[in-house]
Amino acid sequence: MRFDSFPGMIFHPPDV
Repeated sequence: MRFDSFPGMIFHPPDV
């Protein structure tokens, strides 16, 4: 799951 839709907050969790 990718959370790139947050302005100024880019969180890339590992794809598990």
